[in-house]
Amino acid sequence: MRLPVTRLTLESGADIMRLRHSARVIAETVNLSAPDQTRLVTAVSEVARNYVQAGGGALTDFHIRENGDGYSLLATLRTDGQGEIHGDEILGNLERSTARRLVHDFEMEGDPNELVIRLSMNLPALEDGETMETLASRAMDAVTQTVADDPHEEMVNQNLALMESLSEQDFLIREIHHRVKNNFQLISSLARLQAGRAHGQEAKVLLESLAMRIRALGLAHEQLYRFEDITRVSFREFLSSLCGSLEAAFVSPGQSIKIDCAVTGDTTLGQDMALNIGLVVNELVTNAIKHAFPGGESGKITLGGTVDGERACISVSDDGVGNQEFADNMSSHDSLGMRLLQSSVRRIHGEMTAKEAEGGGLTVMVDFPIRGYEQAEPQA
Repeated sequence: MRLPVTRLTLESGADIMRLRHSARVIAETVNLSAPDQTRLVTAVSEVARNYVQAGGGALTDFHIRENGDGYSLLATLRTDGQGEIHGDEILGNLERSTARRLVHDFEMEGDPNELVIRLSMNLPALEDGETMETLASRAMDAVTQTVADDPHEEMVNQNLALMESLSEQDFLIREIHHRVKNNFQLISSLARLQAGRAHGQEAKVLLESLAMRIRALGLAHEQLYRFEDITRVSFREFLSSLCGSLEAAFVSPGQSIKIDCAVTGDTTLGQDMALNIGLVVNELVTNAIKHAFPGGESGKITLGGTVDGERACISVSDDGVGNQEFADNMSSHDSLGMRLLQSSVRRIHGEMTAKEAEGGGLTVMVDFPIRGYEQAEPQA
């Protein structure tokens, strides 16, 4: 069962603004929360804009719909029959839009020339004495009373509400990242404590190695949420910040090892790719610290990065004694470190090569694409 609230005809941008205003009034009247009001208005407006821009216009109907034990506010958009609509274009745009993820329910039916799209938000429980009929009647009256309101004011209010919602979400995401970092530190500390209590030398070494890698993972994760936009980070800035953190965390007080960063060119990285690059860099740098400078020798490690068109390359070079064993074991899965390294390289669809310098030292390079990246499942 569903009860009508109002119908709007959409033919132009001004009609879309009136739709936004009416949708906001209806959503507020039926007691949707402020975030849900913003989500519904944003989703309905985005779908409506696709209809109008596709050339045919649309009819939009709002209803109160009964859903089993509860109710929802339903917005239905359909072609108005007044022109040719390019439904394939609408479908293509909706595949890239956020509209379907903003509402509680998103339905499509019909062929591209007679496309019907329904969006709905679940309503909170009705107050005592309130019915579906009184809710629909109140929403209808509210729309009628606000017909003369300025739709531009609604646009301003909508943008302010959306900015507040995005700001709140950003704060929550950063808080989650902070807690994840703290958990990494806790697990690393527990592993180090257990290493101190281990009786066998092999167990002690393995636990200390595990603690170091967990700490390195936490460092890479920490660098991500320090950026203003945590979904996209600068290749150059990410490597630079990671370089400083690694030196502070893993170079022992008695060692004189300098970690330099030399990056030419820049691009932006998605969060998944940045984290995997961070894991690769962590493993290569900590490996160089551990093997290239035995007995507390001094030296230098250089973290390099280049961007060339659709590909990028990171490199870690040291001027220590070299590590031919690393180059020989690149195709094996004998050690935990090599397995983690190879897994991270595969995740960014990269290729890893290594070469020793004549005067000593090892350079490891990882070349990878920076466009069309998709997360790949690691192989055993």
